[in-house]
Amino acid sequence: MKSHRYTLADVKQAANGNWHAILTALGVSETLLNKNKHQPCPACGGKDRFRFTDNGGRGWWICNTCTPKGGSGFDLLMLVFGCSFDEALQRVAGVLGMNGNHQAPAFRLPENKTPPIDEKKAEIDERNQLKLLSIWDNALNWQHDDIVPNYLRGRGIPEAENLPFHDDGLRCSRLLPYWHNGRCLGRFPAMVGAFRAVDGELVGLHFTYLMKKQGIVSKAILKDPQTGALLDVKKHRAMYSGALMGAAIPLFRLPEHELNGVLVVCEGIETAAAIHCVNGLNVWACGAANRVAGFRLPDMVRRLVIIADNDPNGAGLQAAQALQRRYQVPLQGNIKIWQPESDNDVLDLLARETKGKDYHG
Repeated sequence: MKSHRYTLADVKQAANGNWHAILTALGVSETLLNKNKHQPCPACGGKDRFRFTDNGGRGWWICNTCTPKGGSGFDLLMLVFGCSFDEALQRVAGVLGMNGNHQAPAFRLPENKTPPIDEKKAEIDERNQLKLLSIWDNALNWQHDDIVPNYLRGRGIPEAENLPFHDDGLRCSRLLPYWHNGRCLGRFPAMVGAFRAVDGELVGLHFTYLMKKQGIVSKAILKDPQTGALLDVKKHRAMYSGALMGAAIPLFRLPEHELNGVLVVCEGIETAAAIHCVNGLNVWACGAANRVAGFRLPDMVRRLVIIADNDPNGAGLQAAQALQRRYQVPLQGNIKIWQPESDNDVLDLLARETKGKDYHG
């Protein structure tokens, strides 16, 4: 590197905003660089787990399965061609004319880099997708029979029936089967949330199984028939492996011009409903801490508020901080994290702690 007159910072600065041309000049397929379409990963295969985003003009990409799960244009060259970072750096510098105006030749793509398609797995994925699509298509408006509003009121959300939930984000199922270890334990009403990728594609569903007793709706109580252990009545189902990474449930989608590009993200649907009651903003639920960390922001976002659950193990705050780091530069620091001071459920504390606070500034 001493023989070069450029530094890593020089190459990064020159490459910024030019990665599409650089990558194609070095032999990366144009198809792989289509920002509007999910692709098979050039390293680990799959169907549509890879996305080229070019976030911040850095050649950014995301793969739901690879380790790491994303990176810059340099990382993409290493992923596709198996080269070292130094070699990727030199090739990029060459394309930019920083090696004495010598243009670097394109890489040669290694043969058989993408593993063959597992036809049996593909068939299972297709059946799963059709099943989830059927559940969503047959789900009813979220206000049907007052099941979901009744449940949310029970969680302390006032006038839940008046919340402007978007139909693309939340619906209700009258009788949804609960499967455990291959056995159906019954059919229950359920709150159904739709996980959507940044382009709006339906990539999975979130189920909250409910029960109604003496006119009160609450989360269902289900036990393992063999052990008696309580079962989780919140379930996530993905269209395919890795589909939920980067996705969220777009519960509130008020017009951008009314909200100045502000978006609030959190883990749970109930938390999102409570937040909207307080600030009236667009709030999306990611479903879990790891998906908060991996959430991919829509282009319309200019300011981001992250609600971090106060988990005993710190997972909620760590996830919020990871998302903050990823978008600190693209959003020019317009990111806030809010977390309750105690280990109580954020839903129980939100109305008191955030009332009157300004999330628009």
